[in-house]
Amino acid sequence: MRLPLSLALAAVLTACSTGGRDGPGRLRAGSGGELLYAQGQYRAEEGDHIGSLRAFSCAAEYGPGYEVAYHAAGITALDMAVMAVTPEDRRTPLNEIGYDALERAANAGWAASQAELALRYHRAGRAEDAANWAAIYRSNARDDALGLARIPDDVFADIRAASDYSAAQARADDFFPQPLARGEPGPECHEMMRPVDRRGRGGFGVSPDIGHGTTRGNR
Repeated sequence: MRLPLSLALAAVLTACSTGGRDGPGRLRAGSGGELLYAQGQYRAEEGDHIGSLRAFSCAAEYGPGYEVAYHAAGITALDMAVMAVTPEDRRTPLNEIGYDALERAANAGWAASQAELALRYHRAGRAEDAANWAAIYRSNARDDALGLARIPDDVFADIRAASDYSAAQARADDFFPQPLARGEPGPECHEMMRPVDRRGRGGFGVSPDIGHGTTRGNR
């Protein structure tokens, strides 16, 4: 059984120090997962990678509709895994958490994660994994409808040439998104949602521009 993302991160982040600052800032208004996702964005902009990863992982606990939070957590963890300030013994766990988060979002139909996995596996020389996700991504109507192409044509051609793409396409034809399971945000998540007063005491500040995309693709 997979651990909730926020729990999987707990031990890994304890020994990490990746800069940034803590404290209040400008955030989108909202509640629950939306507020946590907005905090993740704010902390990322401020260079607080640990706080950003915690916030995104807490937002992901809200399940369906928060595929984007899994995607953001995955990218953040993978970026942290290669930062010079990350302790050596935390690099592999962060890498594993990052790919796991991306795969959860991708399996739920999130197009950006499908493309990201295809590109990362291609760069890593994992030809069949790259082909599988590239084929699934290309069958996802969401980005096509939006006029987006996250895998450049020349890279896609290389992925096809390096793999048994017809087999990958057959697997993509059978792909059906698996909805995210809703978790139970723990105390550390609730702590991140504390309000602040105008003097900056508490969890974070709020501004009234809200919203993030949560549309799922692949059927």
